[in-house]
Amino acid sequence: MKKKQFRELKTKNIDELAKKVEDLEKETTTARVELNMGKVKNVHVAKNKKRDIAQLKTIIRMKQLAQNKSNDSKLAKEQIHVAS
Repeated sequence: MKKKQFRELKTKNIDELAKKVEDLEKETTTARVELNMGKVKNVHVAKNKKRDIAQLKTIIRMKQLAQNKSNDSKLAKEQIHVAS
């Protein structure tokens, strides 16, 4: 995955990224089967897809943590407002 594609994926929501991960996992399985059968000349395809999956999962996790942090800060503000 190129840096430009990586930056574009950061703008997508979690559901779209999860769908992309699912598709890449299927492609990885297919690539490994074809590699074992000797159909593929580029032996790095499965490795590259595995790396792409890891990058996407990292983006998803970053978004989840950011979302949790914003929810926690909203909750804290509400508690301060109620306590006042």
